[in-house]
Amino acid sequence: MGSSYNEKLIFDVGMHIGQDTEFYLKKGFDVVAIEANPVLVKQGREKFADYLASGQLNILEIGIADVEGELPFYVNETYSEWSSLTKWFENHEYANKFHEVKVKCTTIDKIIAEFGIPYYLKSDIEDSDTHVVNSLKLLDAKPKYISVENGYRTMLDGLQAAGYTQFKFINQAKVAEMKCPSPPLEGAFVEHQFVSGASGPFGEETVGEWKNYDAIATEIDAYWNKPDLNPVNDGWFDLHAKLGNS
Repeated sequence: MGSSYNEKLIFDVGMHIGQDTEFYLKKGFDVVAIEANPVLVKQGREKFADYLASGQLNILEIGIADVEGELPFYVNETYSEWSSLTKWFENHEYANKFHEVKVKCTTIDKIIAEFGIPYYLKSDIEDSDTHVVNSLKLLDAKPKYISVENGYRTMLDGLQAAGYTQFKFINQAKVAEMKCPSPPLEGAFVEHQFVSGASGPFGEETVGEWKNYDAIATEIDAYWNKPDLNPVNDGWFDLHAKLGNS
């Protein structure tokens, strides 16, 4: 253990139903999967029992925040993937039913100190991804690759401040069309069908070309500043970043 760099390690921050964790495991990576929803943690421990037994996987029942301690977690009863430490969905016309549970929370740097610096960190924890990005700026060593949901301009700025210089703004509505290259560019080759809601390929297997800050800022602004933005028509995006020294 400890905060040494591990090129075989991936953090799945926001495991949800485990579709990304499963992909990373199949590609041969060790995985630390983090999930605050106790129901999803229980399901994940049953689904991945063999990987847990072998030590290739650790599932942590914990929320990621900017402080340590017990915090309220709002379990969305319409869309479990919208569950969050904030009630950001409270007024959404399709998803205003939720209940509150108390969950143990910690900061991402504490997880890194325990398990090591991952090769890739996927963060999809709804309204709390900013905590992950902000923590990276404080670390001496960082994941080579990171992805965050939505990819707001503030996240791009935070990643740049943390030392990331190459970026991709990837349309997640097209994840089912994405394929793993052969020969592989990350880990082992696997025949894998990405389902809606999955993060998709990572690192050098992501679609498109790496671009600099200015180019991606233009793409992000064009998307989020659309007056009639509609995810059904315009898609929804993840922001991927690569360290400048890589």
